Amino acid sequence: MGRVTYRLETVKRRIHNNSGENDILVGASIPQTLRAITVKLAQVKAIKDKRAMLKYTEELLELFGRTEDWAQVAKYSREVQELAFALKEPLKEAKAYQQLSLASSKLGIYTEAILYAQNWLSKSKEAKSEVDELEALLELAVYHINQGESLDEVEISKRAHFDNAQLLLRDAAGLVKRSKALLQIKELLQYKDRFRFFLK
Repeated sequence: MGRVTYRLETVKRRIHNNSGENDILVGASIPQTLRAITVKLAQVKAIKDKRAMLKYTEELLELFGRTEDWAQVAKYSREVQELAFALKEPLKEAKAYQQLSLASSKLGIYTEAILYAQNWLSKSKEAKSEVDELEALLELAVYHINQGESLDEVEISKRAHFDNAQLLLRDAAGLVKRSKALLQIKELLQYKDRFRFFLK
């Protein structure tokens, strides 16, 4: 199962390696950036501007993600999720659940990571974002594999987690097969053959 997990992680990295997003830390230290964003967030909270609050909370979340402070990632992910829900932005809500699942997995709480990833998948579908839906399916499969590997051989649920992972991979394969948008992502083309196993 370790090889499967490694390959799935490689697929996910290749999907997002060329995102082209700007680095908010360029030209500033982490403490400087933190102070600047925190001041801006306090200002927009004072006037109850939820959209601006979402923007600056997302920036803080990204910053703590880069410092790998998973407790803070979880804290700001919850705030982003609540704001995105209030603003009826399912894709941003999906991203918040993605970060919550990541933080839980980094802390070794795979049961929690699975629950958050299920919400991530649900919100990605609601937002009609096939790229996010695919990544959520792959991540959820990884979490089920990790949870299965953490259990003793005698536990019945160990096999269930591996079975769930295989079902999720079949869903991912089916999504890639029928989605024109996903097939245009060149990073996925080289993995098409690997997905075929799950379509049998």
